Amino acid sequence: MRLFVSYSRTDAQFVRQLTTALEADGHDVWVDTEDIVGSEQWRASIVAGVQRADAVLLVVSPRSMASPNVEREVTVAAEETRRIVPVVLEAADMTGSILFVLAGTQQISFVGRPFAVAMEDLRDELRKLPSSAPEGSSLPPPTGAAREITTTVTPTPKANNRRTALIAVVIVALVAGAIYLASRRGGDDSVEGSAQTAATVTQSTETAITTADTTAGTTAGDAPLADVALDAKVWFSGFEIAATRATYDPTAGELNMLVTFKNDALGPSDPLGVLLSGSALEWSGDPLPAYCSCSNQLQGGNVLPATIQFFPPAGFDLRGAVFVLGSATQHQAKIPMDGGEATSDLPVEHPEIQGQIDDGAGTTFTIERVRVVAADCWGLADGLTYVPGPADRVSVEVVGSVVYTGEGSVNFGDATLVLPDGTRISSASLTSYVYALSSNQPQHDVGACFSVPAPAAGSYTLIVTAANVGPDPAGLTLEL
Repeated sequence: MRLFVSYSRTDAQFVRQLTTALEADGHDVWVDTEDIVGSEQWRASIVAGVQRADAVLLVVSPRSMASPNVEREVTVAAEETRRIVPVVLEAADMTGSILFVLAGTQQISFVGRPFAVAMEDLRDELRKLPSSAPEGSSLPPPTGAAREITTTVTPTPKANNRRTALIAVVIVALVAGAIYLASRRGGDDSVEGSAQTAATVTQSTETAITTADTTAGTTAGDAPLADVALDAKVWFSGFEIAATRATYDPTAGELNMLVTFKNDALGPSDPLGVLLSGSALEWSGDPLPAYCSCSNQLQGGNVLPATIQFFPPAGFDLRGAVFVLGSATQHQAKIPMDGGEATSDLPVEHPEIQGQIDDGAGTTFTIERVRVVAADCWGLADGLTYVPGPADRVSVEVVGSVVYTGEGSVNFGDATLVLPDGTRISSASLTSYVYALSSNQPQHDVGACFSVPAPAAGSYTLIVTAANVGPDPAGLTLEL
């Protein structure tokens, strides 16, 4: 079928996965990835795409339901009497016009379900739809580089067909050779010769098939490794990530890895954003992007079970495959898919560091936790989190409680870390302009964070001062 996909740009990762599966089924999928709103060329392209489509797939999420462009596309589809199939990525309230158009329409839910299972429901729904577009009319190419979204993963059927054809040619050639040799020998030896030749043909054929099936990471005679129980735990960009299983389905061309994210930061963090920060599956060839329907908001200390998906090429084997978080210039975490030992730079805790700091204006900062993490700081003092950082830097994190004993309220902060060489670095999270304290109301989990050259080792001095107070207090020495 010719399918038009209407979606929000922020859901592009899911749309890539959906498009790959649909094209592997033989559908012609039109996906607009050009963000050229208001352009007459864009409008004309959208209308043409809807007119020539058999059906419109509407990816439903809070983002798409708030998108004026999605609403226009649905309106055009309704005016052109195209069948609309809602594909629910996340539960969302539909706007008045979309709700009117989709009243009574069967929805296909992907919410909280394995992608492959929900995909079967979508296939069943598409089989029920008649072809409404004119015969011989293919979907128009999207404007600019819009088609690039569908080329992240190459569908595998053609590769399988080529391999099957190669094996067939080998078999035919061997059989023809056997018949020729048998006819040459003749006489009383013909029966024995034919049997011997037949055995040779069978053995050669098996050898040819085994050789054709051998891929990177698999030696001749080994069955592909497709299901592995994992016991891997890594730390990356503020998340503890535990992987428990990797399962590859060669028929669907889909690899699923079961993981659990734990937000190890003070503030809310984005698991989905972590996966987009240079993560990929490395295996014999180009890196494969990771896909996940995980939430993009996880509160500090909370846990999120999730399934990370990949779409490997034909002949994939879990042997030699490694899930890598982070780019080559960043701190990386690696999880081998064959059950090997995972690696990452874990936080270095310093429970021995205790003490209090007076800012000189009636506020006391009591240290509760000091650690060094392989990431960059992000956010404010009471919502401190992390983003992937360069491999040559780490962050010194100091978390504590503060109390102001004066009258009224006060802006607390201006934290400075003095490095062993005398360099002064200001906190990335704690400043007096954004953190206010009320009198005699203690605040806990206040974080000061400093990005320093790696490795962090030696004597550092933490200084906390109130605004317009000088000279600086003595501060507290941190031996790292």
